[in-house]
Amino acid sequence: MREGRAGVFCCVVVAAASLYSIPASAQETGTITGTVTAGDTNKPLDRVRVRLLGTTIETESLEDGRFRITGVPAGRYDVELRLLGYAVKIHKIDLAGGTTLLVPVALVSATVSLDTVSVTATLIPPHLRGFEERRQRGQGRFFTRAAIDKMHARSVTDILRRVPGFQFQPAKMDGSSVQTGRTGVRVCPVMYYINGSPFPVTADQSINSFLDSDGVEAIEVYSGSSSIPSQFNSTMYSSRCGVVVIWTRIGMDRSVK
Repeated sequence: MREGRAGVFCCVVVAAASLYSIPASAQETGTITGTVTAGDTNKPLDRVRVRLLGTTIETESLEDGRFRITGVPAGRYDVELRLLGYAVKIHKIDLAGGTTLLVPVALVSATVSLDTVSVTATLIPPHLRGFEERRQRGQGRFFTRAAIDKMHARSVTDILRRVPGFQFQPAKMDGSSVQTGRTGVRVCPVMYYINGSPFPVTADQSINSFLDSDGVEAIEVYSGSSSIPSQFNSTMYSSRCGVVVIWTRIGMDRSVK
């Protein structure tokens, strides 16, 4: 009786060992393979992203369009195939353990819509390039056309009234002359440059007699002699009282009344 029970037990152990010896991968996993081509030309497509949705399993097709994913747990999957310039395609598959499933795919080309890119460029007239370079250094006081428009200035001296330290005296015509206070100097008129060239204005004259605010493109002002750029620090014309450099809206020609 004992011998019979021992024989049965032995058979059970052998059967269990035999089942255990079958690889789990052959029982529970399978392989997905296929070839991806272009639907219109039948040309193999490489670098196609092949992904099993809902998992981290993915691969890419090779130069001949083929792909292969091994060790995939048996089950149902949505296989997504994606390549820039082609419509995304999804295949539903049912993978059985121990099998290889062939998935041939043809992708259809699609138009790729890209966001519109707007490029705005600000063109600086050649005669204002030096003005912009000096404005970046910030050694003087600068007025652009945009800033002048916001002032609603009716004359050039209306613009210059924004400069600290400037004094305005009645002139014979067209408003005021611009001066600065200097120790020991009763009258100290500023020196004007128009489009880079000296434009002397006497103490009893106003710049408004020669130029109106609508004709001004930009103005740069240097109150102290140490801040005056060398090209505007002329020995022929006194610059000790300050320099006002005016750039007109019509380029290098003087906008004179």
